[in-house]
Amino acid sequence: MLDRLLVLVLVAFTVQAKKHEDPECTMTTPQIIEHWGYPAEIHTVTTEDGYILELHRIPYGRNGFLFADAGFDVWLGNMRGNTYSTKHVSLSPKHDKFWEWTWDEMAKYDLQSMVDLALSTTGQKDLYYIGHSQGTLTMFSKLSMDPDFSSKIRKFFALAPVGAVSHIKGMLRFLANDFSLELDAYFDVFGAGKFLPNGWIMKVIADSVCADTSSMNVMHWLQMVKKGTVAMYDYGTRENKKKYGQSEPPEYDFTKIQNPIYVYSGDEDWLADPEDVSGYLMPRISHTVVQNTVLHDYNHLDFIWGLRAAADIYEPIIDIVKKDLK
Repeated sequence: MLDRLLVLVLVAFTVQAKKHEDPECTMTTPQIIEHWGYPAEIHTVTTEDGYILELHRIPYGRNGFLFADAGFDVWLGNMRGNTYSTKHVSLSPKHDKFWEWTWDEMAKYDLQSMVDLALSTTGQKDLYYIGHSQGTLTMFSKLSMDPDFSSKIRKFFALAPVGAVSHIKGMLRFLANDFSLELDAYFDVFGAGKFLPNGWIMKVIADSVCADTSSMNVMHWLQMVKKGTVAMYDYGTRENKKKYGQSEPPEYDFTKIQNPIYVYSGDEDWLADPEDVSGYLMPRISHTVVQNTVLHDYNHLDFIWGLRAAADIYEPIIDIVKKDLK
Protein backbone atom coordinates (compact mmCIF):
# COMPACT_ATOMS: atom_id res chain seq x y z
CA MET A 1 0.00 0.00 0.00
CA LEU A 2 1.39 3.38 -0.95
CA ASP A 3 1.61 5.78 1.94
CA ARG A 4 1.42 9.12 0.14
CA LEU A 5 -1.64 11.16 -0.64
CA LEU A 6 -3.19 12.15 -3.91
CA VAL A 7 -5.54 15.11 -3.86
CA LEU A 8 -7.87 15.91 -6.72
CA VAL A 9 -9.24 19.43 -6.58
CA LEU A 10 -12.14 19.99 -8.92
CA VAL A 11 -13.00 23.26 -10.64
CA ALA A 12 -15.88 25.66 -10.94
CA PHE A 13 -16.39 25.14 -14.67
CA THR A 14 -17.32 21.52 -15.41
CA VAL A 15 -20.00 20.06 -17.67
CA GLN A 16 -22.61 17.52 -16.74
CA ALA A 17 -21.85 14.89 -19.32
CA LYS A 18 -24.16 12.07 -18.28
CA LYS A 19 -27.60 11.45 -19.73
CA HIS A 20 -30.66 12.02 -17.62
CA GLU A 21 -31.56 8.33 -17.48
CA ASP A 22 -28.24 7.50 -15.85
CA PRO A 23 -28.98 6.93 -12.14
CA GLU A 24 -25.71 8.67 -11.24
CA CYS A 25 -27.25 11.97 -12.36
CA THR A 26 -29.30 12.14 -9.17
CA MET A 27 -26.53 10.95 -6.86
CA THR A 28 -24.11 12.96 -4.78
CA THR A 29 -20.40 12.34 -5.22
CA PRO A 30 -20.19 10.09 -2.11
CA GLN A 31 -23.20 8.12 -3.37
CA ILE A 32 -21.54 7.62 -6.76
CA ILE A 33 -18.37 6.41 -5.06
CA GLU A 34 -20.33 3.90 -2.98
CA HIS A 35 -22.42 2.92 -6.00
CA TRP A 36 -19.24 1.60 -7.60
CA GLY A 37 -18.27 -0.38 -4.53
CA TYR A 38 -15.77 1.96 -2.87
CA PRO A 39 -15.88 3.42 0.62
CA ALA A 40 -16.62 7.13 0.82
CA GLU A 41 -15.91 9.50 3.67
CA ILE A 42 -17.18 13.06 4.06
CA HIS A 43 -14.91 15.56 5.81
CA THR A 44 -15.41 19.26 6.45
CA VAL A 45 -12.95 22.04 7.20
CA THR A 46 -13.47 25.71 8.01
CA THR A 47 -11.29 28.25 6.21
CA GLU A 48 -9.65 31.21 7.92
CA ASP A 49 -12.40 33.48 6.56
CA GLY A 50 -15.23 31.24 7.72
CA TYR A 51 -16.25 29.14 4.71
CA ILE A 52 -17.03 25.50 5.46
CA LEU A 53 -15.68 23.23 2.73
CA GLU A 54 -16.62 19.61 2.16
CA LEU A 55 -14.05 17.06 1.00
CA HIS A 56 -14.75 13.54 -0.21
CA ARG A 57 -12.25 10.83 0.61
CA ILE A 58 -11.78 7.45 -1.06
CA PRO A 59 -9.37 5.76 1.33
CA TYR A 60 -8.73 3.00 -1.23
CA GLY A 61 -9.80 1.61 -4.74
CA ARG A 62 -13.21 6.60 -13.31
CA ASN A 63 -10.30 8.72 -12.49
CA GLY A 64 -10.49 8.91 -8.72
CA PHE A 65 -11.08 5.16 -8.68
CA LEU A 66 -7.96 4.56 -10.77
CA PHE A 67 -5.86 6.21 -8.10
CA ALA A 68 -7.63 4.44 -5.28
CA ASP A 69 -7.18 1.10 -7.05
CA ALA A 70 -3.47 1.91 -7.26
CA GLY A 71 -3.35 2.16 -3.48
CA PHE A 72 -3.63 5.89 -2.95
CA ASP A 73 -5.62 7.74 -0.34
CA VAL A 74 -7.70 10.04 -2.57
CA TRP A 75 -9.20 13.34 -1.48
CA LEU A 76 -11.64 15.19 -3.74
CA GLY A 77 -11.74 18.86 -2.87
CA ASN A 78 -14.62 21.28 -3.26
CA MET A 79 -13.95 25.01 -3.42
CA ARG A 80 -16.26 27.56 -1.80
CA GLY A 81 -19.58 28.10 -3.53
CA ASN A 82 -19.81 24.74 -5.23
CA THR A 83 -22.57 22.24 -4.48
CA TYR A 84 -20.81 20.76 -1.46
CA SER A 85 -19.30 23.92 0.00
CA THR A 86 -22.15 26.37 0.51
CA LYS A 87 -21.86 26.83 4.27
CA HIS A 88 -20.26 29.54 6.38
CA VAL A 89 -19.90 30.06 10.11
CA SER A 90 -22.09 33.17 10.01
CA LEU A 91 -23.23 33.91 6.43
CA SER A 92 -26.06 32.41 4.38
CA PRO A 93 -25.67 31.70 0.65
CA LYS A 94 -28.97 33.54 0.25
CA HIS A 95 -27.16 36.79 1.00
CA ASP A 96 -24.78 38.65 -1.31
CA LYS A 97 -22.11 38.90 1.40
CA PHE A 98 -21.57 35.14 1.21
CA TRP A 99 -20.54 35.48 -2.43
CA GLU A 100 -17.94 38.23 -2.02
CA TRP A 101 -14.94 36.26 -3.20
CA THR A 102 -13.04 35.19 -6.30
CA TRP A 103 -10.45 32.55 -7.04
CA ASP A 104 -8.04 34.77 -5.07
CA GLU A 105 -9.69 33.53 -1.88
CA MET A 106 -9.79 29.96 -3.18
CA ALA A 107 -6.02 30.13 -3.62
CA LYS A 108 -5.36 31.91 -0.34
CA TYR A 109 -7.75 30.08 1.98
CA ASP A 110 -9.41 27.03 0.41
CA LEU A 111 -6.31 25.21 -0.81
CA GLN A 112 -4.57 25.83 2.51
CA SER A 113 -7.47 24.44 4.53
CA MET A 114 -8.09 21.37 2.36
CA VAL A 115 -4.43 20.38 2.13
CA ASP A 116 -3.92 20.85 5.87
CA LEU A 117 -6.97 18.71 6.63
CA ALA A 118 -5.77 15.86 4.41
CA LEU A 119 -2.29 15.95 5.92
CA SER A 120 -3.42 16.19 9.53
CA THR A 121 -5.96 13.38 9.09
CA THR A 122 -3.42 11.01 7.57
CA GLY A 123 -0.29 12.06 9.42
CA GLN A 124 1.63 12.78 6.21
CA LYS A 125 3.93 15.75 5.67
CA ASP A 126 3.23 16.32 1.95
CA LEU A 127 1.01 15.16 -0.90
CA TYR A 128 0.60 14.90 -4.66
CA TYR A 129 -1.80 17.37 -6.19
CA ILE A 130 -3.75 17.08 -9.42
CA GLY A 131 -5.61 20.17 -10.58
CA HIS A 132 -7.64 20.90 -13.68
CA SER A 133 -8.36 24.36 -15.11
CA GLN A 134 -9.17 26.70 -12.21
CA GLY A 135 -7.66 24.03 -9.96
CA THR A 136 -4.32 24.76 -11.63
CA LEU A 137 -4.71 28.54 -11.61
CA THR A 138 -5.33 28.57 -7.86
CA MET A 139 -2.40 26.24 -7.17
CA PHE A 140 0.03 28.20 -9.37
CA SER A 141 -1.01 31.35 -7.53
CA LYS A 142 -0.75 29.82 -4.06
CA LEU A 143 2.67 28.30 -4.73
CA SER A 144 3.95 31.62 -6.06
CA MET A 145 3.23 33.48 -2.84
CA ASP A 146 3.46 30.96 0.01
CA PRO A 147 6.75 29.06 0.49
CA ASP A 148 5.50 27.34 3.65
CA PHE A 149 2.52 25.91 1.77
CA SER A 150 4.77 24.92 -1.12
CA SER A 151 6.64 22.49 1.12
CA LYS A 152 3.43 20.46 1.44
CA ILE A 153 3.07 19.82 -2.31
CA ARG A 154 5.44 17.04 -3.38
CA LYS A 155 4.49 17.14 -7.06
CA PHE A 156 1.92 19.19 -8.97
CA PHE A 157 0.18 17.66 -11.98
CA ALA A 158 -1.40 20.51 -13.95
CA LEU A 159 -4.14 19.44 -16.38
CA ALA A 160 -5.43 22.02 -18.88
CA PRO A 161 -3.27 24.56 -17.03
CA VAL A 162 -4.46 28.15 -16.79
CA GLY A 163 -2.30 31.24 -16.56
CA ALA A 164 -3.23 34.17 -18.75
CA VAL A 165 -6.40 33.69 -20.81
CA SER A 166 -6.09 36.41 -23.44
CA HIS A 167 -6.73 33.88 -26.25
CA ILE A 168 -9.66 32.16 -24.56
CA LYS A 169 -12.71 31.19 -26.61
CA GLY A 170 -16.29 30.40 -25.64
CA MET A 171 -18.52 31.92 -22.99
CA LEU A 172 -15.92 34.03 -21.17
CA ARG A 173 -14.67 35.56 -24.41
CA PHE A 174 -18.27 36.34 -25.36
CA LEU A 175 -18.90 38.08 -22.05
CA ALA A 176 -15.59 39.95 -22.07
CA ASN A 177 -16.24 41.28 -25.58
CA ASP A 178 -19.89 42.22 -25.19
CA PHE A 179 -20.29 43.40 -21.60
CA SER A 180 -18.83 46.32 -19.70
CA LEU A 181 -16.15 45.54 -17.13
CA GLU A 182 -17.12 48.61 -15.15
CA LEU A 183 -18.03 47.04 -11.82
CA ASP A 184 -21.30 48.91 -11.27
CA ALA A 185 -22.58 48.15 -14.77
CA TYR A 186 -21.56 44.49 -14.54
CA PHE A 187 -23.24 43.91 -11.19
CA ASP A 188 -26.37 45.68 -12.42
CA VAL A 189 -26.66 42.95 -15.06
CA PHE A 190 -25.52 39.88 -13.14
CA GLY A 191 -26.11 40.79 -9.52
CA ALA A 192 -23.51 41.13 -6.79
CA GLY A 193 -23.89 37.71 -5.18
CA LYS A 194 -24.22 34.26 -6.66
CA PHE A 195 -23.71 34.22 -10.43
CA LEU A 196 -27.28 33.89 -11.73
CA PRO A 197 -27.56 35.10 -15.32
CA ASN A 198 -31.05 35.18 -16.78
CA GLY A 199 -32.82 34.48 -20.05
CA TRP A 200 -30.74 34.33 -23.20
CA ILE A 201 -27.48 34.76 -21.25
CA MET A 202 -28.24 31.51 -19.44
CA LYS A 203 -28.59 29.67 -22.75
CA VAL A 204 -25.02 30.60 -23.60
CA ILE A 205 -23.75 29.29 -20.29
CA ALA A 206 -26.04 26.36 -19.50
CA ASP A 207 -24.18 23.75 -21.51
CA SER A 208 -20.78 24.78 -20.16
CA VAL A 209 -21.19 25.45 -16.46
CA CYS A 210 -22.87 23.46 -13.74
CA ALA A 211 -21.14 24.29 -10.46
CA ASP A 212 -22.08 27.52 -8.70
CA THR A 213 -19.69 30.42 -8.45
CA SER A 214 -19.87 34.10 -7.57
CA SER A 215 -20.44 37.07 -9.85
CA MET A 216 -17.16 38.46 -8.53
CA ASN A 217 -15.32 35.32 -9.62
CA VAL A 218 -16.72 35.54 -13.14
CA MET A 219 -15.73 39.22 -13.22
CA HIS A 220 -12.21 38.25 -12.14
CA TRP A 221 -11.97 35.87 -15.11
CA LEU A 222 -13.25 38.59 -17.44
CA GLN A 223 -10.59 40.97 -16.11
CA MET A 224 -7.98 38.31 -16.94
CA VAL A 225 -9.34 37.98 -20.48
CA LYS A 226 -9.14 41.74 -21.01
CA LYS A 227 -5.74 42.34 -19.40
CA GLY A 228 -3.86 39.24 -20.51
CA THR A 229 -2.24 38.87 -17.08
CA VAL A 230 -2.75 36.90 -13.87
CA ALA A 231 -3.42 39.51 -11.23
CA MET A 232 -5.50 39.75 -8.09
CA TYR A 233 -9.06 41.03 -8.38
CA ASP A 234 -9.34 44.63 -9.58
CA TYR A 235 -11.67 46.56 -7.26
CA GLY A 236 -11.02 49.89 -8.98
CA THR A 237 -8.35 52.46 -8.14
CA ARG A 238 -9.77 53.68 -4.83
CA GLU A 239 -10.50 50.24 -3.35
CA ASN A 240 -7.27 48.79 -4.72
CA LYS A 241 -5.30 51.40 -2.75
CA LYS A 242 -7.17 50.40 0.41
CA LYS A 243 -6.73 46.66 -0.12
CA TYR A 244 -3.37 46.40 -1.86
CA GLY A 245 -1.71 49.74 -1.11
CA GLN A 246 -1.45 50.54 -4.82
CA SER A 247 -3.75 51.64 -7.63
CA GLU A 248 -3.44 48.42 -9.66
CA PRO A 249 -3.91 44.88 -8.29
CA PRO A 250 -0.64 42.95 -7.80
CA GLU A 251 0.25 40.28 -10.33
CA TYR A 252 1.06 36.74 -9.26
CA ASP A 253 4.71 35.97 -9.99
CA PHE A 254 4.81 32.38 -11.23
CA THR A 255 8.60 32.55 -11.62
CA LYS A 256 8.81 32.10 -7.83
CA ILE A 257 7.34 28.59 -7.97
CA GLN A 258 9.86 25.88 -7.07
CA ASN A 259 7.70 22.73 -6.92
CA PRO A 260 8.11 19.99 -9.56
CA ILE A 261 5.33 20.48 -12.12
CA TYR A 262 4.02 18.04 -14.74
CA VAL A 263 2.04 19.86 -17.42
CA TYR A 264 -0.65 18.23 -19.56
CA SER A 265 -2.21 20.62 -22.08
CA GLY A 266 -4.47 20.13 -25.11
CA ASP A 267 -3.84 21.47 -28.61
CA GLU A 268 -7.59 22.09 -29.10
CA ASP A 269 -8.29 23.61 -25.68
CA TRP A 270 -10.69 26.56 -25.87
CA LEU A 271 -10.03 27.82 -22.32
CA ALA A 272 -6.40 26.93 -21.61
CA ASP A 273 -5.52 28.00 -25.14
CA PRO A 274 -2.21 26.63 -26.53
CA GLU A 275 -1.02 30.19 -27.25
CA ASP A 276 -1.57 31.21 -23.64
CA VAL A 277 0.09 28.05 -22.32
CA SER A 278 3.18 28.38 -24.54
CA GLY A 279 3.35 32.18 -24.63
CA TYR A 280 2.55 33.14 -21.04
CA LEU A 281 2.60 30.16 -18.68
CA MET A 282 5.54 28.04 -19.81
CA PRO A 283 8.13 30.86 -19.89
CA ARG A 284 7.30 31.59 -16.24
CA ILE A 285 7.36 28.01 -14.92
CA SER A 286 9.78 26.26 -17.31
CA HIS A 287 12.53 26.27 -14.67
CA THR A 288 10.53 23.85 -12.55
CA VAL A 289 8.59 21.85 -15.20
CA VAL A 290 9.70 18.21 -15.17
CA GLN A 291 7.44 17.13 -18.03
CA ASN A 292 5.44 19.06 -20.62
CA THR A 293 2.93 16.89 -22.49
CA VAL A 294 0.80 18.36 -25.27
CA LEU A 295 -2.14 16.08 -26.05
CA HIS A 296 -3.43 15.96 -29.62
CA ASP A 297 -7.14 16.67 -30.19
CA TYR A 298 -7.76 17.39 -26.50
CA ASN A 299 -10.22 20.10 -25.59
CA HIS A 300 -10.71 21.52 -22.10
CA LEU A 301 -13.13 18.89 -20.87
CA ASP A 302 -11.45 15.87 -22.43
CA PHE A 303 -9.09 15.87 -19.45
CA ILE A 304 -12.05 14.95 -17.24
CA TRP A 305 -14.51 13.11 -19.47
CA GLY A 306 -12.42 12.01 -22.46
CA LEU A 307 -12.26 8.29 -23.21
CA ARG A 308 -8.50 8.52 -23.75
CA ALA A 309 -7.80 10.37 -20.50
CA ALA A 310 -7.07 7.29 -18.40
CA ALA A 311 -4.40 5.97 -20.77
CA ASP A 312 -3.00 9.37 -21.79
CA ILE A 313 -2.96 11.11 -18.42
CA TYR A 314 -3.97 9.26 -15.28
CA GLU A 315 -2.15 5.96 -15.71
CA PRO A 316 1.12 7.77 -16.55
CA ILE A 317 0.65 9.95 -13.45
CA ILE A 318 0.23 6.84 -11.33
CA ASP A 319 3.46 5.43 -12.75
CA ILE A 320 5.30 8.69 -12.02
CA VAL A 321 4.14 8.72 -8.40
CA LYS A 322 4.94 5.04 -7.86
CA LYS A 323 8.48 5.54 -9.15
CA ASP A 324 8.85 8.59 -6.92
CA LEU A 325 7.97 6.50 -3.88
CA LYS A 326 10.49 3.75 -4.52
